[in-house]
Amino acid sequence: MRSLVVCLIAASLLGDPMAAQTSGLPFGPGEALRYDVRVAPMGKVGDGRMWIEGPVTIEGVSTWRMRFELQAGVGPIKG
Repeated sequence: MRSLVVCLIAASLLGDPMAAQTSGLPFGPGEALRYDVRVAPMGKVGDGRMWIEGPVTIEGVSTWRMRFELQAGVGPIKG
């Protein structure tokens, strides 16, 4: 019984878990990063983008989804 009371008190002091996750992070949902892909002797060979979606529910848990796209290639090799 005592451990249950301690757990309840600790949970009430922690507050909103999503608020705790967002404090101190340099980014958040809706933000995107665009960048160039470079290979030293050839220069720019492609570009990419990374962005954050959310919050979304995955397996019953509210979370942020990180998305990533990359297009690059050298000669006949593309990806």
